[in-house]
Amino acid sequence: MKKFLLLFGIAMLSMAFILNSEDGKKEKFVVVIDPGHGGKDPGNEVDSITEAQVNLQLAQMLLETKKKTRKNIEFVFTRKGDDFVELEDRIALIDKHKANLFLSIHCDAYTDESINGFQIYQPIKGDHIVPSKKMAKYLEEAILREKTPMQLKSTKPGDMFVITRAHCPAVLVNFGFLTNPEDLATVTSEEYQMAFANAIVSSINTYIKKTSED
Repeated sequence: MKKFLLLFGIAMLSMAFILNSEDGKKEKFVVVIDPGHGGKDPGNEVDSITEAQVNLQLAQMLLETKKKTRKNIEFVFTRKGDDFVELEDRIALIDKHKANLFLSIHCDAYTDESINGFQIYQPIKGDHIVPSKKMAKYLEEAILREKTPMQLKSTKPGDMFVITRAHCPAVLVNFGFLTNPEDLATVTSEEYQMAFANAIVSSINTYIKKTSED
């Protein structure tokens, strides 16, 4: 009887280990966060404020919201400082970490400073158009729920290198126009940067939930 109980206990522990391992692999959800530009490529620039700088600030806010993410979500950043990273290397990180989702963060600029609002792009071509479109929708809704001063300009397909070459669902978001005074004040505000980070986290959680239900 003791021998039976011992064998039974070992079997149960082994099964628990296998289940936990499988669950761990299944639940791990890797999101590559790409703060656009950096280093020798500052992106758009207005009044000594560079897009690369703002993109990084927005991305870094995600570290502050980490505790609000599901425990199984892992953020991987294409850069954590003012570094230049080739577009191909950003894509390589997706493959290296077997990412489930790719999000590229940008800001826009235009000759007419009255043009404002955030824009979201999903890939116009590739193997992940449908899930990318869903993620774009969830992100749009999440940003609007935060009730920041930022208005929605558009959510549409785009042919940007990083989202059309990504080997996973991908979205690129321009969080506003640096050339618009109101947008500039919003995207450089720590309060609103945190709101945008909350929106990103919320949309990722919605994407995971909806995907699991499909």
